[in-house]
Amino acid sequence: MQRLHPNPSGLSPIPAAAERGATGRPRVLIVDDEPSVLAFLAVTLQRAGYDVYPRGSLADGMGTLETGAFELVLSDLYLGSDLAYCLAERASQRTPRIPVILLTGRPTFTGAAEALKSRVAEIVAKPIDPALLVSTCRRTIKDHSLRSRNEELETQNRVLAAVLPRAIEAKDPTTSGHAERVVNYADVLAQRCNVNESDRRWCPCRTKRCR
Repeated sequence: MQRLHPNPSGLSPIPAAAERGATGRPRVLIVDDEPSVLAFLAVTLQRAGYDVYPRGSLADGMGTLETGAFELVLSDLYLGSDLAYCLAERASQRTPRIPVILLTGRPTFTGAAEALKSRVAEIVAKPIDPALLVSTCRRTIKDHSLRSRNEELETQNRVLAAVLPRAIEAKDPTTSGHAERVVNYADVLAQRCNVNESDRRWCPCRTKRCR
């Protein structure tokens, strides 16, 4: 029998994040300290096809974030006397990183700057338009998935760039050291073009010049 988290929103019980079924639907952690707003957000996203995990406080939201796997975090910025920036920062530290959308009825320039610092994906102003909220969630999850895939492909390309020249040289002794020489020539050329050291730091060939 499934254990259920306490659900102050009045929704039907929602399984614990660690025990979710294999529904294949995106999982969204929702945090808001107003029960009526929490229920509204949860029902809106449930109807849009998401698995939702509503939590009524920052502490509950942080605890659930640590124990579950989510595609998105949706939170009110002001949670009683707490701010949700720490929730956003923690989500950005997860592997893979989880995008965060913050809701606020008091958008300010300072708040926007802090949100950028905390790597918040979107800020949605209240009152909340259900259609806009759903479209924002879909776009945020899609954009994050594309960025993650691009980062994965870039990592694979770097690995290939490091491995393939060595593999070729190993099969043909006449080309021994060629990759290293090309890298060194490229680094010298970059220096003459005034490319700074930090931009030259990464190199697929681990030579002394590139370290």
